[in-house]
Amino acid sequence: MNNDTNEYLIRSLKEEMEKEEFLSSYDGKDKVISSYDMNEELKKSGALEVKGYNCGFPYLSSKIGKLEPGNIITVTGYSGQGKTTILISMTIKLAEQGIPVLWFSYENTPAQFFRKFQNVDLPLFYLPMSNKPYDLSWFTDRVKEAILKYDIKVIMIDHLHYILDLFQSKNSSIDIGNLLRNLKILAVENELVIFLVAHTKQPKDFNDPDMGSIRDCLTGDDLIYTDKGEIRVDSIKTGSKILSFGGLNKLKEGMVKNVWETGEKDIYTVRTKTGKEIKCSDGHKFFATTSIGGSFGPNNKRGIRGWTKLKDLKVGEKIYVAGSLPYDSGDSSLTLSQASTVGWIIGDGHITERYHIEVTTSTMKEAQYLLHMAGISGTITPYKDKKAFRVHLSNKKEANWIRDLFKKNKFCPVGLDKNIPGFIKSLGKLEKAAFLRGLFHADGSINKSGINSLTVSLCSISYSMLKDVQHMLLELNIKSWLRKKRTHGTYPNSKGTYNLCIYGQDLIIFSHMIGFFCDKQHKLDNLIENFIPKSKKQRNLFFDKIVSIEKTGREMTYDIETTTGSFIVNDILTHNSSFIVQESDKVLAVHRSKGSGRSKVIVLKDRDFGSSMGQYSEFFLNGNLLEEVETYKQGEVCKAASESRKEGERLRDLEAVKEII
Repeated sequence: MNNDTNEYLIRSLKEEMEKEEFLSSYDGKDKVISSYDMNEELKKSGALEVKGYNCGFPYLSSKIGKLEPGNIITVTGYSGQGKTTILISMTIKLAEQGIPVLWFSYENTPAQFFRKFQNVDLPLFYLPMSNKPYDLSWFTDRVKEAILKYDIKVIMIDHLHYILDLFQSKNSSIDIGNLLRNLKILAVENELVIFLVAHTKQPKDFNDPDMGSIRDCLTGDDLIYTDKGEIRVDSIKTGSKILSFGGLNKLKEGMVKNVWETGEKDIYTVRTKTGKEIKCSDGHKFFATTSIGGSFGPNNKRGIRGWTKLKDLKVGEKIYVAGSLPYDSGDSSLTLSQASTVGWIIGDGHITERYHIEVTTSTMKEAQYLLHMAGISGTITPYKDKKAFRVHLSNKKEANWIRDLFKKNKFCPVGLDKNIPGFIKSLGKLEKAAFLRGLFHADGSINKSGINSLTVSLCSISYSMLKDVQHMLLELNIKSWLRKKRTHGTYPNSKGTYNLCIYGQDLIIFSHMIGFFCDKQHKLDNLIENFIPKSKKQRNLFFDKIVSIEKTGREMTYDIETTTGSFIVNDILTHNSSFIVQESDKVLAVHRSKGSGRSKVIVLKDRDFGSSMGQYSEFFLNGNLLEEVETYKQGEVCKAASESRKEGERLRDLEAVKEII
């Protein structure tokens, strides 16, 4: 070790010791203290007391509590339902309490806006002489100006889309999320309450808005990829680790924060060229390219479009799907030989309800190899009518791990019901590769149709099994294509035969990680020796072409919120449904009841008063303003609504009984 190195080490050690001495006596404003000390500090400053402003409407106030400084409150609803009117009415109530309000009314000219205050005493509030849309910097300057001049406490923004130009946005979801976070920082730093108007889509049935009105959702049987394997959307738990978008061709880890049931919706099934499919509402977002066909680049008018709603996508456009899935359970409950044996049985075996198990092989060599690999003393008998052999693997006179395993898991599928059992899906990557080796050896084929055209394929009438295999291949960094082979199958209720194909660079990975047994592997090795794939790029994510978008009915839907804003469902990258909901502290929906002349303000989200979600306060129109129905009558209204719902249910039950009779 030379002198320079010695001096460097001594200097580094000295600096580290000095830093430790400094930190051990650090007494800055951000020093680390105990929970007891923090509690005492908060008590002294009075910060533990809930501070804020009364919205001015007693019954609504009892549902949402005080308007706390630092809060973002989103007011949503269908067009023309009274979102602006309720904020104007609230402005008057706040002004009566001496609370200064700053208005940004982008949708109306000053004259149009002030006409809404006709026939009432004009309250004191503040607003710019003119508005500058789509300029957050201008907006922030006006807010700071109003704070310095008038000590503003509450801000009304009507509405969101005038601060952010969605037509110019390359990625509206992320831009909305960034905007909401900037508004949140502004509210916290300056102790402001910010009300934000956000429109929601107009429904066909005109029912009360709910979370589903501002969220776009998935069906319960869609599968989310987690560190514990694939989990149904309707069974996913908060805290589950997931994978999400980490940049082009990058994945990063995130976590499930919330799961909501969002009611029944119209559902569309999206299918891609590689055979992936997902069921979702038309507002669900996918990471897409900008146009159909052509290479990437400005000259070809094709590039990254970003997060795009399904209703804005069309057949031929491309969306991001998974090219590899990294999680490994590490489960080695089956040996590699046992996993391969199970794969071989599922591929070319027959399992009766009494768990008699037999497998057909084309040669005696394969039959003997299978028995040796299974590690049991089964029997081999030749077929009389063809050159093949039947291998019996379930001798009842001796212990048999295969029969016991299948019986324990009640696994005996055939034909259309053939599937990958759960005890295989939970295995580690090495064991899954061994399972796939047995499956592909039994039922897979190698096809060479040209000088440089080589394919490994797996054929089955069981679409669900091939979907599971396609997912397992992704866990081993192997992409595959799933296609329908022909329109009619030979089995009853069969929709045809399906083919899972592996090409190019993925075929080389398949040969190294999975492959076949015996002569079949030698054949593949010889063919691959001179095989040059067109592309050697392996990607965590790749763009897959949409081949169909079909409306497939109505189903119960669910929405997932993650810490990272996206997640993988059915091996397709999808997005959190609504950044507005995620970033808001409270979400209120305004809805005018048809024919009643009254409006409801419905609590859709409240971080502080979660028990109030779904409750509402009723208002009636008094001139240009909304007035709250008296508090004592609100209970009568709620009771009447409840009794009306019960009566409706009773009548529906009665009709159902009549139909049965």
